[in-house]
Amino acid sequence: MEDKYRKILAEVVFFGITPALAATINSAASLSMAVGIIFIMVLSTIVMRLMRKLVTEENKVFVTLVVTALFASIFQMVTEAYAMEAYKEIGIYIALCSINMMVFGAAYGGAGYEEKNIVGRVVLFSIVFGIVVFAVGSLREILGAGTWGRLVLFSSKAQIFQKAPGAYMTGAVATAVVAFIVKKSTKKKEAK
Repeated sequence: MEDKYRKILAEVVFFGITPALAATINSAASLSMAVGIIFIMVLSTIVMRLMRKLVTEENKVFVTLVVTALFASIFQMVTEAYAMEAYKEIGIYIALCSINMMVFGAAYGGAGYEEKNIVGRVVLFSIVFGIVVFAVGSLREILGAGTWGRLVLFSSKAQIFQKAPGAYMTGAVATAVVAFIVKKSTKKKEAK
């Protein structure tokens, strides 16, 4: 059981969160990115699940790429039209969502026959991932700028949290917290 959680944690950290970290400078950008990831992952998986009888093994990768790019483009256009401030911060990273290995893998799995409850798992996984992205963005904003949204909490001099190294430092802390929680819950289940 513990190997399953380690695999999921590795997938989140290495395949999914790295591109999202770039967009988590503040809570607003990270919330926008979280909504985008949830939107793209869930709808891509649903569409691939509905099309699974039409998709062959030979064209599954191509079809998955087209479907994920479609939903990434839709989210990018909607964000640009209705949330220009968020688009200025995450616009380029939304386009990367179509080739993000986590998003792509979820949609690709939707085309398979072996997974009966893949859509439910992707919904849950994407929501948890969105919460982690929002938490990392909020933490980076609080530590780096001393603000959270429009609230000024304190005067911060830790500008490193607003730059790329701060994303990885905060991401490492988030990963450690998740790993600790998973390890504790696994030990409790084994003790029963």
